[in-house]
Amino acid sequence: MRRMEPITPEDEKIGNRMETSVFFPPKQRIERVEQITGDLISFIAKTQVKTTNFEYQLVQLEMIAARLETKYKVLIKENAEILQRLEKLEQRVDELTSPALIL
Repeated sequence: MRRMEPITPEDEKIGNRMETSVFFPPKQRIERVEQITGDLISFIAKTQVKTTNFEYQLVQLEMIAARLETKYKVLIKENAEILQRLEKLEQRVDELTSPALIL
């Protein structure tokens, strides 16, 4: 375990200089924090707007997909009906052209 040594007057001077000269003075530090906070709030707001826009677009795409799915189901049903009608017509043609009828 490291032993704590007493702080010398020179250490205090160095500490005071680091607090005041290396970093911003207190008033500038507060202004800088306010500026950074404002920038952060602005960034969050812009991100929220983009997120909202993307969510709206996603909902629109989901609605389009649902409409396409519904149309696809309708087309499948209509296709099945057309195939049944075609099959009946082919049977009717076969009946009309069968050798038993020709005789």
